[in-house]
Amino acid sequence: MKNTDNINTLLVDDDALVLEDLKRLIPWEDLGFTIVGTARNGKQALKQFRALRPQLVITDVVMPLKDGIELIEAIKDMEPGTFFLILSSYDEFDYAKSALQLGVVDYLLKTEITAETLSRKLCSIYTGIKSTKKTYRRHQSLELQEYFEGSYGSAILPDSLLEAIRTKRFSFYCCSVSSLYKKSLFQEDFALFSPSLVADFSGKMKLTDQDLIFQADHYIFLGLSEHAKNIPQAAPLLFEEINRYFLSLEYQSAVFHYPGPCTISEFKKLYEMKKGHMDWHLFFPEARYVRIRPSLDTSSRTGRLLPAYEIFADALQKENGREVLERWLTQIHMSCCLPELIRIFNYLRTLFHQDPDDTIFRLTTFQAFKLWALDGFDLWRTPKAAESDAYSAHIKNAILCISNHYGNSSLSVEQIAEAAGISSGRLSVLFKKELGKTPVEYLTEYRMKMAIRLLLHSNYKIYEIANQVGYHSAQYFSQIFLQHTGQKPLDYRKSTLTTIVIGEKP
Repeated sequence: MKNTDNINTLLVDDDALVLEDLKRLIPWEDLGFTIVGTARNGKQALKQFRALRPQLVITDVVMPLKDGIELIEAIKDMEPGTFFLILSSYDEFDYAKSALQLGVVDYLLKTEITAETLSRKLCSIYTGIKSTKKTYRRHQSLELQEYFEGSYGSAILPDSLLEAIRTKRFSFYCCSVSSLYKKSLFQEDFALFSPSLVADFSGKMKLTDQDLIFQADHYIFLGLSEHAKNIPQAAPLLFEEINRYFLSLEYQSAVFHYPGPCTISEFKKLYEMKKGHMDWHLFFPEARYVRIRPSLDTSSRTGRLLPAYEIFADALQKENGREVLERWLTQIHMSCCLPELIRIFNYLRTLFHQDPDDTIFRLTTFQAFKLWALDGFDLWRTPKAAESDAYSAHIKNAILCISNHYGNSSLSVEQIAEAAGISSGRLSVLFKKELGKTPVEYLTEYRMKMAIRLLLHSNYKIYEIANQVGYHSAQYFSQIFLQHTGQKPLDYRKSTLTTIVIGEKP
């Protein structure tokens, strides 16, 4: 079985016996090399190189149709990073010197070829190739990171990468981890992926020298060159490979795929256009695999978005404030505008004195976030209602009493009336007149709002939530909840965490 880490090698010599002797002389596979092809002349070798893309070419110098020097020049134009070993005779030494000037790794006189000398030479080449490959890939990754994180709209690749990858076409995959991404949004200088993790990930994906891997923003990018791994049927297999790798680290990955193929510059333009949508789906990981569709553009449907703080302040001043906030959240969803969503999250959690780590990781869908935001708005507005001039002083005191003591199962209308400074009968009359409901109805509605908040934003069991909102009996609490919402508490919690189809218009 071939070792996928071996160095693919092409043997070139116009003497068939020399080729056979070379193949049999040493245990190539044991030394870390795999002979992928042989050729009898430079023209045939060039054709083989285009098809096989070996890392090492061992070639004779004087050959028909195209000699070794011409072959090396042609290959260098296609793959500058290819390594060469020249096999020469004494009378071909001037050719060998010309080859060395082209950047050939080394040469070996045919009269000195033995199993020992060839093995020693190959061991030296192996070390050089692996070291150069590691250094080059690291350099290439840093160059691509700078290129992708640079100014938007730039289509200029660094000079060092122009010759190597400018015109090549790749099928691109972008992967990340939602939990780490969310953490990076609330912790300064938090690095999602270390260089060692990216290197390990590269090794596990069994990338070839023609493939790309680099990190930029909060993604790891894979650019698979046009080879067998890019057939459509292979994409799900790669998704699973990526997912298995991150699961081994106890992370759930999200993978974005643009099947292409396209050049690196074309993909950068697409990435800049779609990054907002990608970040949105990474923040709300409702699908593990997302295909990047160039035709999807929602920005024209949303119009200008008002800042989060303006919307919230405006909503607090209006009777239909909840609807105002809900319409704005729908706009946010349609435009996948994550920065504004983060702003409203930070604004609300500050008002509620909530730790982001205790909240944001539970909001795995936009629907859950929307309900959390609207619920928070309602809870924030309730004490404001108690301060409103529209209510009498007695009703304000009654509302304040309920908001402070709703978790007390023994809270009665009499106690609320006492806090309001009037009789229970007078309290019921004022409630009906000013709020259109009885004190008991108001208390029950308030308890249900608090129960919904706990269902969506905590891991409390149903009986624990019942106790916290003033019900000793979980069964009775469930009956009351069903009457108010049309669902049992557990069903309500599950229904708000259902996912939507990624890629469809919201």
